[in-house]
Amino acid sequence: RDLHSFPTRRSSDLNAGEPRLTGQAPLSPVQTGIWVTEQLRSGDDPIYTLWVRHDHPEPLGAGELANALTVIARRHVPLRTVMVEETSGVRQVVQHPVEIPLEVVSAAQGELAEVIGRFLARPFDLHGGLLWRALLIQVNGSGSTVVCAAHHLIFDDASREILLGELRTLLAGGAAGDLPELPVDYLDYSHWQLERFGQDSVQIGRASCRERV
Repeated sequence: RDLHSFPTRRSSDLNAGEPRLTGQAPLSPVQTGIWVTEQLRSGDDPIYTLWVRHDHPEPLGAGELANALTVIARRHVPLRTVMVEETSGVRQVVQHPVEIPLEVVSAAQGELAEVIGRFLARPFDLHGGLLWRALLIQVNGSGSTVVCAAHHLIFDDASREILLGELRTLLAGGAAGDLPELPVDYLDYSHWQLERFGQDSVQIGRASCRERV
């Protein structure tokens, strides 16, 4: 069955202030490959860390940024998802809205690269930890720089533009109602992948990753 025929949850189905979704699902075939690779490789090199940067022209308060991140997390299931390892395998579990890890530092313009590099180098806790975090750099004598980092288990290249666009809208004074409706729910998509490709594809992906690593 086609993805667009799969039942989805739309933001218009929710009451104001209601979290978009809680629940759980097995990993998709792609996520399984990433998970297995992470378990087999050594070292903390953040090869699966993806990130976005927003340079804000004015000083930005931590509370204002935290509010924007909370709105975004309520809309996007992956940003509230943790990985839970069970005897039957790994499942992605969506939590009720959680506090987004937000680090706030002050730095000079010339120190930005070093500060951002340290922030991105820290590994994520793949066993039950939230898989994204944010950094607010209050630039001395200037505006602010926001960096959001996420693990590839919950984030991809397409996610960058979505997150950055929503962040810019909210920090410019927009509200949740100004953000575009999301027609496809992430957990629905994961179930659709497994339905279309079957559990065998997950097993094949695990075996292939073990061979390559």
